[in-house]
Amino acid sequence: MLRSFFSLYNNLPHKILPPLNKEERIESTGLVFRIDREFKHILLIEALTTLAWGLAPSIVFLNYVINVLGKTLFEAMLAEVSVSLGGLIATYITERAGKKYAKKLMVIGFALIALWAFIMLLQPPIIIVIPAYFVMKLGDTLVFPYYRSWLFSKIPKDKAPTVFAALSSYDKVINLFTPLIASFLATIQPVLPYGASLILFIIVALVIFTVYNK
Repeated sequence: MLRSFFSLYNNLPHKILPPLNKEERIESTGLVFRIDREFKHILLIEALTTLAWGLAPSIVFLNYVINVLGKTLFEAMLAEVSVSLGGLIATYITERAGKKYAKKLMVIGFALIALWAFIMLLQPPIIIVIPAYFVMKLGDTLVFPYYRSWLFSKIPKDKAPTVFAALSSYDKVINLFTPLIASFLATIQPVLPYGASLILFIIVALVIFTVYNK
């Protein structure tokens, strides 16, 4: 009886699984990956935002601090501390403000981000770089929750998975090229990536508030 049980156990996979010489019964209908035309402005905003941040990555910052200003990682870490402080203060502000001041805080946030990029474009000393990065994170954190809330309000629930999957994929594609573009710009001028980011952030702000008011 025990031998019969083991024989049945060993033959069970052969009963369940299809034979190796048999074609799999999976029909391929092709992959259709697109985003509805009605969400084209959202795609544009996300693409420009991803590109704007991607053109001023940490490596551009470190190159400026260490190779241009001749400072050390200690000064770079002080800037990182100011970034964390800016994020904490902005989080406190957004939690207290609520949705009532959403548009005003988004305007302030984009203005602060643009100010950061403009300051960095002027090749400031480290004593200015540190508070500039505080200003950047303060603005970014002020914008983020209200921007995301507005974004979710523009996308119907039944289409949200498709739209956000598309946005995620587009962001990944853009991030494949932004380090190369940022490096190329930095070889021309160490702070040139900040100038490109400044232009893109201004365009993003204009597009967002044009669509936001509709």
